[in-house]
Amino acid sequence: MPNYLHRNFILLTFTASIFLFLNACITRKKVLESENKIILDTIKVKRIPSTSIYKYTESQVVSINKTTLYIQFNWQKHHLLGTAILNIKPYKQNILDTLILDAKSMQIDEVLQDGNICKFAYAKDFLKIYLNKKLLPETESEIKIKYIAKPDEKLVGGSAAIRSDKGLYFTNTNQKDIYKPTQLFTQGETESNSCWFPTVDKPNNKGLFELHITVPDTFTTLSNGNLILQKDSGIFRTDVWQTTKPMSAYLVMMCIGKYSKTADKLESLPVDYYVETNYKPYAKNIFARTKEMISYYEKKLGVPYPWEKYSQIIARDYVSGAMENTSATLHGEFVQKTDRELLDNDNDGIVSHELFHQWFGDLVTCESWSHLTLNEGFATFGEHLWLENSASQEEQEYLQYNDLKAYLRYAEIFDGPLINFYYGDKEDMFSRITYKKGGRVLHLLRSELGEAIFFAGLKNYLNKNAFATVEIDDLRLAMEQESGKDLRPFFKQWFMRGSHPKLEFSYNRPDSNMLQISYKQVNDSSNYIFDLPFQFKCLHNGKNITQTFKINKPEGEIMLDITALEMRDAKALPIIIADANHTFIGKYKENKTAIEHKRVFGNTTSYTNKMRALAAVYEAGTSNTADEIFYACLQDQLKYIRQAALQIIQMDSIANKEKLKGYLSNMLQTETYNPNMALVINNLAYYKDTSFKKIFVQKTSDSSYAVASSALLASSKLDSTQALQIAASLLQNTTVRSTLKNTIASLYAKTGDAKYLNFFTKAIPKSFGWQRVGITNYLYNWSLINNTLENYKNTINILENYATHDEVDGIKINATTQLNNYIKYFETDTKASKLAYKTELIELLKSKLKTIYAQEKEASILKEYRKKKWVE
Repeated sequence: MPNYLHRNFILLTFTASIFLFLNACITRKKVLESENKIILDTIKVKRIPSTSIYKYTESQVVSINKTTLYIQFNWQKHHLLGTAILNIKPYKQNILDTLILDAKSMQIDEVLQDGNICKFAYAKDFLKIYLNKKLLPETESEIKIKYIAKPDEKLVGGSAAIRSDKGLYFTNTNQKDIYKPTQLFTQGETESNSCWFPTVDKPNNKGLFELHITVPDTFTTLSNGNLILQKDSGIFRTDVWQTTKPMSAYLVMMCIGKYSKTADKLESLPVDYYVETNYKPYAKNIFARTKEMISYYEKKLGVPYPWEKYSQIIARDYVSGAMENTSATLHGEFVQKTDRELLDNDNDGIVSHELFHQWFGDLVTCESWSHLTLNEGFATFGEHLWLENSASQEEQEYLQYNDLKAYLRYAEIFDGPLINFYYGDKEDMFSRITYKKGGRVLHLLRSELGEAIFFAGLKNYLNKNAFATVEIDDLRLAMEQESGKDLRPFFKQWFMRGSHPKLEFSYNRPDSNMLQISYKQVNDSSNYIFDLPFQFKCLHNGKNITQTFKINKPEGEIMLDITALEMRDAKALPIIIADANHTFIGKYKENKTAIEHKRVFGNTTSYTNKMRALAAVYEAGTSNTADEIFYACLQDQLKYIRQAALQIIQMDSIANKEKLKGYLSNMLQTETYNPNMALVINNLAYYKDTSFKKIFVQKTSDSSYAVASSALLASSKLDSTQALQIAASLLQNTTVRSTLKNTIASLYAKTGDAKYLNFFTKAIPKSFGWQRVGITNYLYNWSLINNTLENYKNTINILENYATHDEVDGIKINATTQLNNYIKYFETDTKASKLAYKTELIELLKSKLKTIYAQEKEASILKEYRKKKWVE
């Protein structure tokens, strides 16, 4: 079997899993541009620390029925100047003489109870208020707190999902990033909104909110609920946002900046889109199917959209992917795209995920982070539901298959329970277990109960627990009420336990009418025996049989009557498709030959079945069969199967390069899926065949950035001078974004030509996120080839600027890394070590780096510098 197939197929399945993992509320679009492809940053999956300490749901002592905030800002100091009015009463039969609130990184100036000053103590993250009068049950009181929130002074934490926990973020207030707008946004999950207003920052405390936000009159504001009033006072304006239904504190949001609002409606429901002014023409396409999604979810769930409005807004330098704030979802800037960019990658996945949260997470909220899958597992399930309505069967299976692969890969490191009372840190709950396995378990429950009962159960669950908080038993009870079944065993096995089943199957024909299926559970060291349904489908000569069996023993045998297949050969096996309904959550192996797996591949139209057959053929290690199935993939009707084959190619390892060239040449004419066309061009570029030159040049003007980028790179391998001319023409006549912009940067970097410094100095400040990282890296490469003192100094100054002033941690760290790389290069490279100005540049670099380290205040960045041993 060719190594290029087996090695790269394993890599592909992991990479695809990672890519899909990056498309939810925890989305982190970190991609870097390589010479001829986009590669994903390595995601390091660490062992999640667990503890023997049970994580209790926070005790409810006080109810904050309403929070009213009066807010203004010191934009230069990054301070929020606030007055919070909390209408409180003891929870149930409690009696209160003190009140403890979460209040992180604040200066507390005054506290009053019902208009009278009262004593308080503030330490670290908590405000303790000594009430002037004891509050008896059902007694209401008003607490007024004057404070200054100083989020930048907080020691920043965070996780892989939500990179920072300081709650309130000011973007580009000094306007040093000349093409980046000045904005402000909040990020409350998990317990970070208490960085900008005092509250009980736990999900099980719900109340109403009213925000009076004072901003310069040129700014737009967005918050939860309705905008009920705008008051102008010269150059400032106060917007008053009010909710009419209770929600948890972590779901409160503000976003402020110069936005263009596109107002839309779904009957009487306002549906609004806030984007930067340049993107206003694309706003409805950025959030293209929002209204259709709302209607579909309402119909499917039988529960109307529950909030006053639905708004979506985009923020620069956002610390996560997106956040389902009640009635006002906040998205990261990667969602903000032109129509041309949307051709390669629409936003349906993330838009559907966050919208489904408005029911699951916002209307009904997990009572503690141990139950987070009741928010995130459902939102992942919501993505799948939308695809069922809007996309092909292939699209649905692609997402579900890769969700399962993502979970199983993660489970190799840690495989704890969905409902986890022993997590090390609440941020650890934002994992592929919570999201990906959580969504798959809901699919399994749906399969077991049936469509009607499952969705009746969801309707019951939502209606019974509306505007409240829940734990997993609330979902179980709702499902039991509708199904009449005791579901404790299911919930205990799939929600309360960790791990997943691992099965081995062997097949035999004991007589002409029966198929014997022997199974064994080879689970982890716990030796837990799963009780689960498993479906088999058998095919022969156009006939098929499908049957579901219970597997609930360490090992056993299943007898499947295959008389209806009319198989004349009493010993031959039919085509057997295991897990035919694709609900199994785990791993299984079959004692099939590569030829038998190939038969499955050729007799199914299912993406999942084909991918499983592919994996099994490669694992079986039969070279000829692997080659045959590989070429079959390139001609397959399913675009993602063709993509799988294109992604695993390593040209240097191909035995019959001319044969492959023929297949790729044909695909160059027939391929209709843009990402696949880009891969076809990438692979054909290897041949440096001038007969492709004309079509490569034509494709540089393709409407797809991915295709145009690949075509330009391929053209450069045939005629670098012409490719540079094409690049210049594209920059002059086309709005160049996305991968195409980085490809042009890569071509310019290879020349080392001084005339291209102007491109870099203009392109870098106009690029953001991963693209800025990519282009600054190409600038570094360009300088090594240009190799003049003047341009070294120019490049060093540019990198120093971003290492010092950029507001994105990853960009600062990358720029600092490149400055350190210069020192290593000058000290170790044979050619560079002979440069007359080498010592001068090393001293310059060391001086600048010393200043960079001394000025850096961000704890997370300093931690990275210490890890690299640049600072003590």
